[in-house]
Amino acid sequence: AAFALIRAARMVEAEKKQNRELQEKPLNPKLLNLIRHVESMVIAATHPRGGSFDRTADPEDSSSDESKVEDQGLHMAWTLSSISWALGLLGYRNEKLLISLASLVKPVFPHFSPHQLQNCLWAFASLGMKEPGPFFEAAVESIEQRIADFSNE
Repeated sequence: AAFALIRAARMVEAEKKQNRELQEKPLNPKLLNLIRHVESMVIAATHPRGGSFDRTADPEDSSSDESKVEDQGLHMAWTLSSISWALGLLGYRNEKLLISLASLVKPVFPHFSPHQLQNCLWAFASLGMKEPGPFFEAAVESIEQRIADFSNE
């Protein structure tokens, strides 16, 4: 779903650049259905039962627990960064979704590349997140710990 959302966001953005009349046009119903699908997965993932982002282990996987955690963290970072960026690009504002995304993003900050973190911060800021306090504080803390990484990218 994240791949489809990214592709759709890029297509909408390209169309908007070519045709100024599309700037204020409401989102296509099929795109809204995709967004609502992603939204339901994100919100479900913030509930105790885990939902769509459940991180259960594959019993056939023989890689070390440490590498599994790292791989899952990198995958989650990419997925959450991409979803955030696409929603920001589309201008899809939903405070409940932003709060849910922020709660998923915050613990994954150590796995984010500087570019992924920038995409998330841009998306949350451009969508006007109303209660960014702990989320942005955690982002700043993550950046401060890895400032050398950010200056090279």
